[in-house]
Parts: sequence; structure tokens; C-alpha cells
Amino acid sequence: AINDMSVNESAGSATFTVTLTGNVQDALTVDYSSSNVTAPSGSYWFNFSGLNEGVYNYSASSCDIFNNCAATSYGTATIDTNGPTISFGSNTEASGSTLANNYILIIVNVSDISNLSNVTINLYNASGSLINTSSNISINSNVTLFSVNFTLLGDGLYYFNATAYDIFNNVNFSSTRNITIVSDICF
Repeated sequence: AINDMSVNESAGSATFTVTLTGNVQDALTVDYSSSNVTAPSGSYWFNFSGLNEGVYNYSASSCDIFNNCAATSYGTATIDTNGPTISFGSNTEASGSTLANNYILIIVNVSDISNLSNVTINLYNASGSLINTSSNISINSNVTLFSVNFTLLGDGLYYFNATAYDIFNNVNFSSTRNITIVSDICF
């Protein structure tokens, strides 16, 4: 937010305090530019560089020499340069497991600082060919638990993995696990 702004038109100066809501671990830079020295309707911009990934709130206000002030409502800016975190849920079989059923239940935990846009779980056969996929598009949440149960599978080796995208098209991939299904196994 910009607070304590004063303008001295005869001196050609404006003084203000900038307050940033959010964590900043690096230097914060404020750049100012005006297309008109008297700037009655000039163009002003501020560049905050070196900010960490996060959600930041901002607003602007100004006052004239008669102390007539105006302010904007708060806006929100999200800096998101990393893909979502993605991991298999605890009820998902460990890689290398052998199952005596005809299905594979896969649970994926996904989170991101911004909203997720897509989570896809893929199932491959022993030769690496994609045989089934399940996607959840337009999730509109920053945390989700996504599950799929691939059923009616025959005996054999299967591989599965997951991919997640956020609304800024950042992507992350899970590891690939393998499961062997043997219908006549006795435990």
C-alpha cells in the first residue's frame, strides 16, 4: 500500500511511503517514471523486482495540495514460477508391489500457491503404451486430493504417474511407479 503521500506541486515533488504486505527476503526496488513533469494526468509505474513467490496485496493513493485524497481498493498479485507439488497418497501401492486383484487405486496429493488447472493420472502397460488416462480440468482450488481406480485390468506389469498444472501453466510430474497384477496369486 502507499501511505502518507504528499505532493508539493510548486517544488515538483511527491513524497510517499510504500508498505508491502507479504514476505520479502531480497531487496525491494521502487522505480518511478512520469511522462509529464507537472503530471496532472501523467503516467506512473512502479516495479517491484526480486520478490519471492507468493501472493501480494497492493493499493495506491494520492492527495493534492488541499489534502483531497483518493485511494484505490486493494488488489492482489500472485508471483508463481514453480510447478505444483505432487505426491502419491498413502493408500497408493508402492512401486514394485504385486497385487492379487484386477484394479489399481491411485491417489495423488497436489498443491500450489495459485489455483490448479489440471491433474492427470496416466496408466501404461508393460511396453510403455498409454492404456488409460484420467484428468480433472478447471479445479479452481490450490489444494486437491485426486484419485482414480483403474479397473478390469488383466495380469501383467503396469506403470502409472501423474502430472499437475497450475493456472500459470507451470507443471510438475510425479515419479513413475510400477505394479504387477497376478490374479491367481495366493498370499
